[in-house]
Amino acid sequence: MWTWHFSQTDEIPAALFPEIARDILDVFNDGMGQGEWNWSIDQIEKTFESSDILGLLKNETGECGGYFFATLPQETLFRKSVLWIDACSVRKALQRNGYFHQALEVIKHNFPALDFGFIGGRTQNPEVLRIFDRLSPSNDYYPFEKPYSPQIMDFLKNNIANEIKKPSENNALNGSNGIIRNAYWGSRLGDYQIDLGDERIRFFEAQLDKWQFNRDDGDALIILKRL
Repeated sequence: MWTWHFSQTDEIPAALFPEIARDILDVFNDGMGQGEWNWSIDQIEKTFESSDILGLLKNETGECGGYFFATLPQETLFRKSVLWIDACSVRKALQRNGYFHQALEVIKHNFPALDFGFIGGRTQNPEVLRIFDRLSPSNDYYPFEKPYSPQIMDFLKNNIANEIKKPSENNALNGSNGIIRNAYWGSRLGDYQIDLGDERIRFFEAQLDKWQFNRDDGDALIILKRL
């Protein structure tokens, strides 16, 4: 049985980090496949340092099947808390088994004082776009159903330093559609497929084409979903 275990990153002993980082890298390589861009221990450490919480999906023997880094901004957006996913993945054999949704439920349970109203992240993977969409199908989905307003983008710049503020300072971020050019150093992240047989995926891809989004150049998209 696989179970999520979440901890605040500042409470995880430094001595445990090397083993944790090796587990995360192994899951990344398994779950993301052989993309052109590879995560490294140093990059994992930077994510660890900038995130507020880390979840590890483990079984009874202690094997690691997934990871979930997230930032929990203290500031609210429209009086609602935001859950920002810094990085997450599960092994291929465990995908499509609901572990992403389980992680969200564990986070809500662990932080009852936070009234989560939004979930956000950076991605170029069409399956992630679909997963976010299905969390609350009738609610606002930025940038697909609504462009980012200056108020929302300012909130993100003030609270998500690595993925929003720094790209905006380097003019890599489009403040309206949330595209970050060359976010993954001119490479595609992972070996995912684009399921054009799915109506919503086709909708997302049509929008991305209009914005001249190019995965092969390393472009990524900032997405935000109202829960």
